[in-house]
Amino acid sequence: MKRFIVSCAVFLSAVLLFQCSFEKPVAPQWDVDFMIPLLRKTLTMQELADENDYLTIDDQNNNVVLMLEDSIDIDLAPLLEIPIPGGGASYPLNVQSNIDVGIPTQGILVTQQAVFESGTLTFVFQNNNNVAVTVDIGITDLFEADGTTPVTLTITVSANNSASPTIDLSGLIFKPIVSGGQNRFRMTINPAPGQTGQILIDWSFDNTAIQSITGNFNQVQANFDDIELEMDIPEFLEDFLIQTAILRLAISMGLRLPVTLHLEAIGLDKNDQVVATLSPPVNENIPAWNGIGQRPVAAFQQDVAAFINTKPKKIVVSGYIRAGDGSLATVSNTDPIDGTVTFEAPLIMSLPALDYEMDVDTLELDKDAREAIRDYLMRLALVGEVQNHLPFGASVTMLFSTTRGDDTIYDPAYTPDLTIPIVVTSAATSGTPGIVTAPQQSIINVDLQKPQLALFEEPTLYFGLKFEFSSSTAGMVKVSPTDSIQVSARLEARVHVAEPTDSRRNGGAR
Repeated sequence: MKRFIVSCAVFLSAVLLFQCSFEKPVAPQWDVDFMIPLLRKTLTMQELADENDYLTIDDQNNNVVLMLEDSIDIDLAPLLEIPIPGGGASYPLNVQSNIDVGIPTQGILVTQQAVFESGTLTFVFQNNNNVAVTVDIGITDLFEADGTTPVTLTITVSANNSASPTIDLSGLIFKPIVSGGQNRFRMTINPAPGQTGQILIDWSFDNTAIQSITGNFNQVQANFDDIELEMDIPEFLEDFLIQTAILRLAISMGLRLPVTLHLEAIGLDKNDQVVATLSPPVNENIPAWNGIGQRPVAAFQQDVAAFINTKPKKIVVSGYIRAGDGSLATVSNTDPIDGTVTFEAPLIMSLPALDYEMDVDTLELDKDAREAIRDYLMRLALVGEVQNHLPFGASVTMLFSTTRGDDTIYDPAYTPDLTIPIVVTSAATSGTPGIVTAPQQSIINVDLQKPQLALFEEPTLYFGLKFEFSSSTAGMVKVSPTDSIQVSARLEARVHVAEPTDSRRNGGAR
């Protein structure tokens, strides 16, 4: 009986072993989603203004402003000119000779005095006699710095010889008489007693500069140095139309004379041909300054939108002042004059269709990410969004290349490795001109196909962003510093991951 029980147990064990089997253990497997940030690019009007010398930000009015500005430099030399003529002749050595010549007024009549800053009075004496001669020269109306001591010159010239003495005019004071509506230059030639014959005498005033004049000034003209303003508009704004542009002139005069200010401007194209003329020109009257307190300032502005809309490459500003009404005044070379001329245009404008290409950037994917894409990828999508806060629509194109790391990626003849177009509508605007009130969002979601996946296995990938802005068909729009367009993108990947088996852990074959 015992043997039977054992036999039955052996039989049952055999049956059970025959009917049951054990499968090989399977390693866990799962799907993993992960994201790889690619880019986040923003084009703002603030940045654009910062990059361009001719665009500035008006924080108070929330404007981007096209501004061209330069200082006015007025040459006061014409207000401080006394054209004393030179002369010369043969003079007898046995009598005194008196010289009296008129000085052209040119709108200036010295009724009190003029002070020389610099210059020389040059004489040339030619003695053709066989004996030495001595001559005293008295400049009747020229005085030392004390204003009372006359300037004189005594010269002895040896026989059959010449001499060229000079008088330094620095600090000397000229007090000419007025006769026949002119100032006069007077001089006496006094030979030493007992001499006979003739002596040749020439004289000239050379390199003279006047420090100050007290007299009567009547419509004396002094010109500006021409001002050249390069109108280097950003390329993508070259075909704009401005709604309003202002020519602003501010000039502060320290002259003790009433002044009429005249200013003209022309616009030149790239070949220096005139394409626009400022009309009407500026004519402003500035009262005389009495030397006390704030100087009078001429502040003038004029709408010059039509002038700016000719889009000149260069603006040339010229002009002059006419000083004095015939009354007595003192003009000094230290009299302060300063001013600026400004062309200013807030970017309230009608825009044509235009393009803008951003600098090309480099994507360098992490090695682990590239290996995961290569070995385990199930799905790869390029996902992102465009936030448009500009008052016009745009088409945004993302371009990827493994070889073009510069702006040749935008070459129309080149086909990038991957191109993703995105259409963006205009941000919401209101009012006239149109002002952005809310941004417009566009979603990017592109499943990448197998040939495109290989791009993201490369260690280096270049990408560019091209914006093609549509025209502002709604009319004039206002561009604000905060207006922008932003593009962000990322890779969203799904990979299938399996836990390595023992053989893999131990270095076995895969």
